[in-house]
Amino acid sequence: MSNYRLPINGYPNRMRSPIVSGLESVQEVYSTDYPSGMALYLDNGSLLDKSGNDRNATPLNTNSPATAIGLDGKQVLRWNGTGTQELQVSPFLQTAIGATLYCVCSLNGDSNYNLARTANLDDYWKFVDGSIGYFGTFKSSRFEGYPSSMPNIGNHLISIHASDTTYEVVVDRISKGVQPSSFLPGDRFRIGVNNRVFSGDIALMLVYSEYIQPGTSKDVAVKNSIKSNYPSLPFS
Repeated sequence: MSNYRLPINGYPNRMRSPIVSGLESVQEVYSTDYPSGMALYLDNGSLLDKSGNDRNATPLNTNSPATAIGLDGKQVLRWNGTGTQELQVSPFLQTAIGATLYCVCSLNGDSNYNLARTANLDDYWKFVDGSIGYFGTFKSSRFEGYPSSMPNIGNHLISIHASDTTYEVVVDRISKGVQPSSFLPGDRFRIGVNNRVFSGDIALMLVYSEYIQPGTSKDVAVKNSIKSNYPSLPFS
């Protein structure tokens, strides 16, 4: 019988390697599957929702991001910097009291960008001045100058954790700090918005209609699975 055990439900399991010279080595392995319960699940360069909720993305106008080969040889959605490829998903968080979003993206030096908008706000994930954000995703009004030091180049995992009392942005498993805030489901769900011209890739957009606190078992499971699927992301 094999000494290996497969991971279950995205949570790490101990995987034991064969005994060598009387010693047994142990290493952590992670599932490539995400924990269940997602409200929206887009990946592999497709506009088709894999969550089972039939929340497919469609172009806001006539242009759609291209499907291309991107991070770790996976298919991705690619924006070309023309500001004409915004995607929309019918609003789906109306009954939620919190939400958590995980986005794997590749940035190509954009001075500003917003990869998910949920209300009619003048919000930014990164602003042109000073690399700060003016986040408004899952909010009724944007933050002013939160978070600081948002990336503008490279491959990253950006997650948003919004409850009825707190809001936290995490980049590559590093928290940008917790802010007091109330949750707003919003009246839209837009991806790669046109008025924040984006030239880069989105490999994964994963949304849960619940607040998942950073560092808890479900959050760790999601991020471990993301790292398994995209091993070049800059965190362990």
